[in-house]
Amino acid sequence: MISLDSLDELVGGSEIRAREHFRRALDLQKDRPQAGPYVSLATGIALKKQNRDEFEKLLTDALSIDPDKYPEVRVPNLAAQRRARFLLNQIDELFPK
Repeated sequence: MISLDSLDELVGGSEIRAREHFRRALDLQKDRPQAGPYVSLATGIALKKQNRDEFEKLLTDALSIDPDKYPEVRVPNLAAQRRARFLLNQIDELFPK
């Protein structure tokens, strides 16, 4: 839902709803954190708004999750973290000065 509400308002998206979905996702996964919502909000909202600080923090938070600590969500976490690393390596191109 974060990704859908990150779309432009002309097609039904809403930054407010995207952030609400993000907070709800974090609440629901307290016992087994997942990196995906962080990457979704970073790419859907922070990148679109060109908020480099938020983008970098969200991706850093995604990378701080230990995928081996929660084996039931290990594979999705590894995939999201791989994308987070890729995006951080491209940060200067994504946020031109």
